Amino acid sequence: DIVSAVAAHEVSHTVLIPTVIAQLLALDDKTLAPLQRLRMLAYAGAPMPVEHICQAYRRITPNLVQYYGLVEAIPPLTVLDAAAHRRGVTRTPKLLESVGRPCIGVRIDVEDDHGPVGDGQIGELVVAGPAVSPGYHDSLGREDLGKRHVGGRLHTGDVGFTSPGGDIYLTGRLQDMIITGGYNVYPREIEQVIAAIVGVADAVVVGVPDRVWGQRIVAGYTTVADAVVTDQQITAQCRQQLAHFKCPKAVVRMTALPVTSLGKIDRKQAAAVLAASLENQAGKIIENDPSAPRPKEPK
Repeated sequence: DIVSAVAAHEVSHTVLIPTVIAQLLALDDKTLAPLQRLRMLAYAGAPMPVEHICQAYRRITPNLVQYYGLVEAIPPLTVLDAAAHRRGVTRTPKLLESVGRPCIGVRIDVEDDHGPVGDGQIGELVVAGPAVSPGYHDSLGREDLGKRHVGGRLHTGDVGFTSPGGDIYLTGRLQDMIITGGYNVYPREIEQVIAAIVGVADAVVVGVPDRVWGQRIVAGYTTVADAVVTDQQITAQCRQQLAHFKCPKAVVRMTALPVTSLGKIDRKQAAAVLAASLENQAGKIIENDPSAPRPKEPK
């Protein structure tokens, strides 16, 4: 039990994954009280919804720090420090969607197939610096690795953009990208919109095969205890904040999201569960908005 361990051992600093923090936030304030002694609560391993960050700031400790890193480049690569969290909670909520700025000695470029892109443009994060490993052991000929080492730089497989101020925002992973009707869609943007709805605990967005669109965008979500959230709320929020082609064509409420041994959402398993759910519950399918764009015509 994390709360009792912090109290018993007088813990001042700790690092948790967002899934665990979400579980802590489900507790009442009296139970959470021992955690308020923390001088630093760091989180890493997966994105954390902005609403959860704000709750943790107010109910646990304002001394929040986010790390972003990879095993192939000794973490962290970026840090969103406590001062940035304070600015995000009090003045600039958008900042809480970022992973912060590169650490000393780390260079991060955002590139597409043609090279570096400008601020606000989406591309793959490419990392250089003394922390980057030289490569994988016995990797010759393997094509199942999610990252590439080229010329001393690590192509992370993570996709995002930089702000004019130098903050880095992740939009997803190349392998998670959904191609629907000829449009490229990254799940994280949609997941953030859904997770911001009061009562939603977590969300996952995947693509399932569709004979018309290539892939159909499907959203799964869980709710906090006793919360009342409807599929219609999810749909309305997405249509209000997202482009038509990014809106889920089906929404499914789940009792829990499948996770890996590291506590990260298991997208492959989630896709299988959601696809099976749609087969059994055809009523969950959301008809397209008549004004929505049709799939792109092949060139």
